Amino acid sequence: MKKIFLIIAMLVVAIASQAFDADKYYVINRNGESGSYMYASGSGISTGSLNKTNANYIWQLIPTGTANGYYIRNVGTGQYVQTSNITLSSAISMGASQVEYIISTGAGTSTYFMASNDQGGIVYNTDQTLGLNKGAYGVVAYYIKTGRGNSYWTITETDYTPAEPSTGEDEDMCLNVHAYRMPCGTYMNTTKMTRIDITGEGVLGELHYTPVTSRLWTLYTNERATVMAGGKVIVTGNLTGYSTTGLVVAVCADFDGDGQFEQTATPAIGADITAELTVPADVKPGMGRIRIRVDQNGNTSANGDIAGTLYDLPIYVEKAKTERTVTVLVNGSGRGTVSIKGVEADAGERMTANFELGTTVTVVANNVKGYKFTGWKQGNTIVSTEKSYTCTLSEDKTLVAMFTPKPGGAEFDDEYIMLTFLRGSSQNVTVYVTDQDDNDVEGVVANVISTTGTKFKSWYNYDVADKTDLTPTSTSLTTVRKIRFDITGIPADYYIETIHSQMAALSTTGAFLTSGSNQFRMAVFTGPDDTNLTQFAKLEDDLNKNPGQKTMWQFTNPNGPIAPTDPMCLEIQLVNTVNTCASAIYSVILHKSENQPTGINDIIISDQAKSANANGKYLEDNRVIVIKDGEKFLTSGQRIR
Repeated sequence: MKKIFLIIAMLVVAIASQAFDADKYYVINRNGESGSYMYASGSGISTGSLNKTNANYIWQLIPTGTANGYYIRNVGTGQYVQTSNITLSSAISMGASQVEYIISTGAGTSTYFMASNDQGGIVYNTDQTLGLNKGAYGVVAYYIKTGRGNSYWTITETDYTPAEPSTGEDEDMCLNVHAYRMPCGTYMNTTKMTRIDITGEGVLGELHYTPVTSRLWTLYTNERATVMAGGKVIVTGNLTGYSTTGLVVAVCADFDGDGQFEQTATPAIGADITAELTVPADVKPGMGRIRIRVDQNGNTSANGDIAGTLYDLPIYVEKAKTERTVTVLVNGSGRGTVSIKGVEADAGERMTANFELGTTVTVVANNVKGYKFTGWKQGNTIVSTEKSYTCTLSEDKTLVAMFTPKPGGAEFDDEYIMLTFLRGSSQNVTVYVTDQDDNDVEGVVANVISTTGTKFKSWYNYDVADKTDLTPTSTSLTTVRKIRFDITGIPADYYIETIHSQMAALSTTGAFLTSGSNQFRMAVFTGPDDTNLTQFAKLEDDLNKNPGQKTMWQFTNPNGPIAPTDPMCLEIQLVNTVNTCASAIYSVILHKSENQPTGINDIIISDQAKSANANGKYLEDNRVIVIKDGEKFLTSGQRIR
């Protein structure tokens, strides 16, 4: 009996004394599968064919002092295996916290289970304790019951030799060739920069960058900061995952462009980080680089292995100066002019001036006929859509005035009011009112008030030119399609004889027609409201006379100019008379006539009429009245006796 007890006691001691050395390195293999070695992958653990040159396949088992207790640390990432006491079949994660695991052969097998020691005891003879299990898509939590192959592992010592961390100076790098080492390591998607800004008095050209991080290393060259010799450079940014234990951020700078990072700043960790760098006063003009490391391993060396993300930002280095330079130019010759307020020079296509740091400067753009101003662009960013743009100089600025051809390339020499459209995802429309110089027309407002005999099908599939149209798509022959506008604020002396409208023929899907004749009858009606409309002008022609393009159509009143009402109702009617097709309207242009209508001596709009008009009502005694040759007429043409 004593002999049997001694044998049992020896077995227990053997199990308890199984030990792994904290100074040694191990590979962990799902029992019997050569292609199933554990490795750290992102924030989790995967299995794959062994690659001993990749530190993510190498593990350290650090004794905790508990019998068979260890912290399981990955060499490549420096992170630890987190608890297995989670939802059954959920992925095991890696993290900065040390979690104690029991690693044992259980019932005397030659392979090991690994279960976190936070489950109220370890049970391996029934489905109760959760440990590391090889799942279909990585290592998951599952029961460690003896005999379950995927929950048992072979742990083998390896001859892996860790590389010495770099101190940031790479003796094996060639100087002055702009060559930089990309640190080895593992991408960790939980800690990253979401915004990076380079500013400061030593910055001649700022950088404002919003990274979309999906990999270990990002080299951003779309835009570059320009810094000056001897200047202070402030690097700021927004950081996610800032509460991660052991996280550090290092901002490293190579201002002389020799491939080595001579400066490193380590900002305080938080949602917002700020680091200050100083450009050497004797640095020569040229290319340099700023590198930002976000490392969960606590390594701040410029080129050391990393568990996290890093960002390389090429920069320009220039000579020091006290002023800031503003350059304005147009995006194409013959489209418009630019100027800088306070600079005694005629407006032209390019202008440059110097100002003291912090000066407020206003730049102005003016288009020529046939072109429309769309905005001021600095680098790749539209900074304003106003022709006059005011900014404070914290850096050198190059501002480009962006001009685009007006719809249809229309060039008219007279004064006009243009209505253009922006349609939303539904049938709502915004009508923009601009004049011949592409300026907003003060006091004039237009809206689409109704549509008849049509539906706006392409508003839902967006097949027509950037949603800048009104698109009736009914294709039945003889169907009258009407689009009505309500326009307020047109001056009383703005007599109209000619109206242009840019249109195009469409297919039933909303695409431009590229062939075929599509005859339409088109008419324009005007009046004080939608119940008092008279025909302004009409025409009949092939709407597809320029296949695949837009056409500018002209409607001229045969009776000469008319006086607008306030409000003025304008209706465009379209009827396809031969072929079945749809259509789109892109703009409506109301031209101001040089002459007033024949016989008109005066226009009377009483205060009562204005008030009534504002409410959309027209009382018999409060209508807009035109005095013609001594007799009174409504603007609809009806004589008042």
